[in-house]
Amino acid sequence: MEEVLAIVGTGPTYVTFDVDCIDPAMASGTGTPELDGFTTREAQEMVRLLDGSNNGADVVEMAPPFDSPA
Repeated sequence: MEEVLAIVGTGPTYVTFDVDCIDPAMASGTGTPELDGFTTREAQEMVRLLDGSNNGADVVEMAPPFDSPA
């Protein structure tokens, strides 16, 4: 995230966060699961580190039909 923040800098930036990087045990609704991916806590930390920067963002790759039943 240090590298990301260095690239983002203070100028306006648009960031896309792809859920496919999260371990499928925690995000079963991904299109292409990444074994041994980030935990949801790590993902939240990464996104929260962008707070205060001059950016817009979105989260992609959600596939609700593939989510495990509650």
